[in-house]
Amino acid sequence: FIDTAQLPALTFSRRVANMDIQRWIALFTLAVTDVLIPLQLFPYWHDRAY
Repeated sequence: FIDTAQLPALTFSRRVANMDIQRWIALFTLAVTDVLIPLQLFPYWHDRAY
């Protein structure tokens, strides 16, 4: 049983949680691409050094 007075707060907290999850996913993908792109470019720069 859910108190009807608490319904807006519940939906609001759920919306905030979804935003947090999306923000964390975006940050995670940014961090992964930040790591992967230099790793992919590294052999190229390594070859250029010699």
